[in-house]
Amino acid sequence: MRAVLCFSLLLAGGPGRAAAGAPSFSMFDSPVFAVVNPRVGTRLSRAAFEDAVSGARVVYAGEVGGSARSQLARLEILDMMVKARGRVAVGLEMVPSGSQRLLDGYLAGRIPEKEFLSGSAWSGQAAFTPYKPLFVYIREHKLKVLALDLPRGLPAKLAQGGIASLDRGERAMLPQDIRMNADKPYLAYLKRSFYAGSAAKRTEWENYLFSISAWNAALAARIICFLGENPDYSLLVLTGNGRIMYNAGVPARIKSAVPGISQVSVYVSGAAAPGKPAEIAPPPADYIWFTGGSGMAAW
Repeated sequence: MRAVLCFSLLLAGGPGRAAAGAPSFSMFDSPVFAVVNPRVGTRLSRAAFEDAVSGARVVYAGEVGGSARSQLARLEILDMMVKARGRVAVGLEMVPSGSQRLLDGYLAGRIPEKEFLSGSAWSGQAAFTPYKPLFVYIREHKLKVLALDLPRGLPAKLAQGGIASLDRGERAMLPQDIRMNADKPYLAYLKRSFYAGSAAKRTEWENYLFSISAWNAALAARIICFLGENPDYSLLVLTGNGRIMYNAGVPARIKSAVPGISQVSVYVSGAAAPGKPAEIAPPPADYIWFTGGSGMAAW
């Protein structure tokens, strides 16, 4: 039977406290950084954005290819949530769910960083460096953490060969409910991403769509388990922009499984803040955080 299990979070976490790891900066202090509401094309003040993220049970924060500025934006969101709500946990797409004990051991100081990176299939120290401030903050505030990802390589294997290419053990790592996403803007986004790399056949596209649906479903299943087991916690989910585009993917699954849940999605862009924000239809997320680089938003 295919299933995604709820794993116990071994790193004991409690209400957030003021700690040495708290950010001493604010990305809102610079005019090249900005949070924009794409539904109406307005720029948010820090206070307005704090109200938005602190009022949500689940906040999703995307990233731009592991960039350092993306992680600073995410760190500021986390600090806002901790100061406002106290009981905050962090979900990490970049860590496979099977590495939960390793993650807990590293954050508790029982496992060396090198062993954690190797055992959790991180690609190396250089790739981890931009994320290090987030992990320092999580450790110093003793926050609960949730490893969310499928095993490395499994989504790619699904995309290449479909469900038939998986062995019994790999199939057991997938959730039972893998509904194909029907959101039109999200499907168009996925097709652009897929066909940008190759002139694929229809069967290959179907495998790719199934792999993305399974990936989203696996992350959502872990999140749903956590929410049910920890009703007094809010959750910051650190994931790729592609998981939250148009509030489809993971947010849509959580919404259908937990009626009435309050969620906020933040698309983190590598572009510099526009001088005059404009309305975007359909909006890629509830908010866009422009982090001041030279890259362009890719929605």
